[in-house]
Amino acid sequence: MKKPKKSIYTLRVRGCFLYSIKADTEKEARQILEEKGGIDIEGKLITESYTNAHLLSREDNKEKNI
Repeated sequence: MKKPKKSIYTLRVRGCFLYSIKADTEKEARQILEEKGGIDIEGKLITESYTNAHLLSREDNKEKNI
């Protein structure tokens, strides 16, 4: 007996990155972040609870059952 095809669910979990940057001023820190953020500066990912995930879409799986 074939198993039913599973659907594909796309969920969104809100999150942000936390960066600690050494600089003489906030303005300089922001400039460093804009120029190098995400590539040369290591950040920490902070997420909301996965129980608060928001469903963006559901699509039928088009793969054939075997």
